[in-house]
Amino acid sequence: LFLSFFAKKKNQKKVDFYFYAGSANQANSLTGTAKSLEGRKAIVRTDSNNTGRLNGANKVITFNQLDVRISDLVISTLLFFTHAPSLYTRLKNSDVDKVNKYFNTFCLSYFYLAVFHRLLNMYQPRYAIVANDHNVDCRCLMAVAKHLRVKTVYMQHASVSNVFPALTVDYAFLDGESALNTYRNCKNNLPNTCNDRNAPKVFLSGQKKLLSVSEQTASKKVGLAINTLDDLKDVIALVDNLVGENKTISLRWHPGQKANDVTRLKELYQNNSSVFLSDPKHQSINGYLAELEYLIAGNSSIHLEAAITGVVPIYYELQPPTIEDYYGYVKNGIAIQAASYQNLSKFLSSGKKPTLSTKSIQYYSATYGTEWHGKEGELVADSLMRLSKGELWEKFFGAQK
Repeated sequence: LFLSFFAKKKNQKKVDFYFYAGSANQANSLTGTAKSLEGRKAIVRTDSNNTGRLNGANKVITFNQLDVRISDLVISTLLFFTHAPSLYTRLKNSDVDKVNKYFNTFCLSYFYLAVFHRLLNMYQPRYAIVANDHNVDCRCLMAVAKHLRVKTVYMQHASVSNVFPALTVDYAFLDGESALNTYRNCKNNLPNTCNDRNAPKVFLSGQKKLLSVSEQTASKKVGLAINTLDDLKDVIALVDNLVGENKTISLRWHPGQKANDVTRLKELYQNNSSVFLSDPKHQSINGYLAELEYLIAGNSSIHLEAAITGVVPIYYELQPPTIEDYYGYVKNGIAIQAASYQNLSKFLSSGKKPTLSTKSIQYYSATYGTEWHGKEGELVADSLMRLSKGELWEKFFGAQK
């Protein structure tokens, strides 16, 4: 009600589908669908809170910088002063760590609620679409859309966990049966305030990033994909050891990697002919994987992306993980496990190229090996267009009751 008082509708900017991406990985999963919908003459709006980070590697469609106005800041400030004190008290009574570590994150919701309430009133989309279901910005967009009775759509962009929120959207386009089973285990994560939700309509639509099977050549490299939890000293030691064994390494860091880490890696390797650096801001995941024969990573969904493109995924942890094989890639036949550096070195030197089971990959990406393989964005766009026409959703590809 507070936000509605300030809302002004501008019908001349009305769109059919409103896409929002909070990261490059999310944008990669939304791009194919947004482009396909544009090709079907639908009116599409694509926004992001950080276009500088994601438009460099994304050459298919351009995301607009999220439109933020002074009025949004004024309203979010008012929301803070009227709601934050009671929020602080509730969090402190529940768990002091939530206040000490995450209170600023909780308060971001006031900003995003104000921004998305204005934008959705202005664009009046039929569908609001995100590729993340747990970050503050995406959850605020879904909350505003639900309040304004805009249909909500979630397109999975990476492997999911049973600590995620339960699905509360109208339509969920999941990658495969693995994600569906995981979300079924998330039902206990549903807040009491959401007990009146309708069960989402779920479709298994495959891994939606723009990936293609790479051509095997003699110049393939060994990829190493690191994340923000990896200790930089261990990363450097691994790269140096592999280079010492005459391996050509392509090192890719996470989009959220610390700037100091990236600077240090560039200082060490940018002039090293045996080490190639892959910046996710400038090189797409598809472009990166196309250069590889093997991919080394820990608990990361990049294993699945590698398997889909024909690259051999190797599960190797630089530090002991909290939960080993978190996504079940080794257990379900997606990745080869190297329990030690000796195992890793031996496997790479052997030249083994195991053939991964189609069924194993389909468990994580339902379209793999089907007529929709490589066209997942088109598949979701087709489903959305048919939904907008009122067609019977149970007949769609991958529909789950």
